[in-house]
Amino acid sequence: MRYEYSIIKVFVFVSIVTLILSLTYVTHEGRASSSTNDSSSLAETVQLGAPFYVQNYKANLGRPQPSNESIAGNFTGQGILNGNLSISAEVNFTRTFRDNDTAFLQGDTKLVAENEDTAMYSYDAFTNYNQDGTSEGRGAAIFDDGATGDLSFLSNSLAIYKNRVDSSGNGTFLMWLWK
Repeated sequence: MRYEYSIIKVFVFVSIVTLILSLTYVTHEGRASSSTNDSSSLAETVQLGAPFYVQNYKANLGRPQPSNESIAGNFTGQGILNGNLSISAEVNFTRTFRDNDTAFLQGDTKLVAENEDTAMYSYDAFTNYNQDGTSEGRGAAIFDDGATGDLSFLSNSLAIYKNRVDSSGNGTFLMWLWK
């Protein structure tokens, strides 16, 4: 008798938890669907303007080899922020090759100005490798809250970027703040 009573208690408990979770899901779904009625401002085209950071670099491109093979590394590059501030970029990355001539990249970067002001961000990106020996990538960068001095405007911000490397290995990296 005691065993049956315990089974009934467990069954009732699981049923109540399931019901509560179902109601929570329905309530949130109802809010989400009703809030989409006023989404006209979200559908507006985003104007990025000119990139705030530009970096030109030399790359030794290799086409992706086996899928799901990862390579970790780092490099330092030089760029210009807001058209006039020289920046050194210290980049750490992990690149994972995919089946379709693409690679997923993730890592972190430290930007250092000539006056030693700094900003750090983490990033995720995809790069497509083309048959003509070029590559193009797109990514997002999330800056932490520790940017200093001339770079302090980057604290807690989000940026998007793209890069292109031509068949001779000449690369261009462009970054925009997402406001």
